[in-house]
Amino acid sequence: MIETIREEFHARARVIKIGIVTSTDAASAAAIAAGYVAEQVWPPNFDRVRSLIVEYDHLTLVGADVMDGYYCPEFTKNFWRFGEVSQMMGTKTSIMGCSFNESPAPDVIDFVRSLKSEFCLNIRDPVSHRRFSSLFERKARLVSDIAFLLKPASHPSQEIKILIEWIQSSQRSGSLAIGLNINTHLFRHCSQTTIQSSLKAVADAVRNICKSHNAVMVLLPHDMRPASKDEECLSQIDQLLAPELGERIQILRGEPTAAELKLVVGSLDVLVTGRMHLGIAALSQGVPMAAITYQGKFIGLLEHFGLPEWLLISPEDTADSQKVEDLLHRLVRERIELAQTIRTKLPHVIELAGKNFD
Repeated sequence: MIETIREEFHARARVIKIGIVTSTDAASAAAIAAGYVAEQVWPPNFDRVRSLIVEYDHLTLVGADVMDGYYCPEFTKNFWRFGEVSQMMGTKTSIMGCSFNESPAPDVIDFVRSLKSEFCLNIRDPVSHRRFSSLFERKARLVSDIAFLLKPASHPSQEIKILIEWIQSSQRSGSLAIGLNINTHLFRHCSQTTIQSSLKAVADAVRNICKSHNAVMVLLPHDMRPASKDEECLSQIDQLLAPELGERIQILRGEPTAAELKLVVGSLDVLVTGRMHLGIAALSQGVPMAAITYQGKFIGLLEHFGLPEWLLISPEDTADSQKVEDLLHRLVRERIELAQTIRTKLPHVIELAGKNFD
């Protein structure tokens, strides 16, 4: 996401430096290694923030899913205040496309209503935009996620090249290529027993789909952080399926870049994902996707494309293998029509993504 922001700013203006606000020495070192200026002022001491802001012409806050206080109200209030301090000092300030869920933290609502300055707020889906507009008098612009602007990798690793060649070879032999992401973030309020039940049910559904549709399955972790456990969940599914599916199932390992993941997703016939940005990687290339929902974010994403809500399944329903199998069957059966709908809407959605930078 940050690399996409940098590329878009460089495409639109002569950029001398880009600073990133960091909170740890490790994050600062990573920012510097990537060619940024590290500004280690988080959690914010606003006296230091004021002295920092005068060195920049533009402050961009990457809103994503942190602007409604769902994860941490105090973090969110500091984020909003950061923007207000910047705007009041005369620095052009904007919040990149964010979501707003159906249950924002009450103290965040009160805090946002108390802010005195108006700065550019971009909301990345129509459902979130309606939610925000019903709560606040502040202006908000409807955009789409900046991830729609990410370009697939032009120089992928050898591992990625091998995986894509396997996908394409399978397709040339008449197989469908289905991608799957499932992760513990979807089940953060569930017991370990419930998680295991869901993983087994999903594996059972995948096994039946691969047999009935002559499909191959690509297991795609998206969040590589140890706490996210994408790869751990997918490895369990791989172990459940490998004895029967053998070489018809592959799991992507290592730490691919977002651009490499997008390249892989673009080679699939369909995708089922529990990560929104993996879904965006599919939609931005005309690949139909279904989603395991959380926070209501996928509903707004589908609305951008006029796609039906039967493409969504709740984490709780993944414990029912028949419901998962029915979803996969329908996704495969209607993939051509879905792809046509996506491609028709895609130019407008990409245009909306560009408005984050207007």
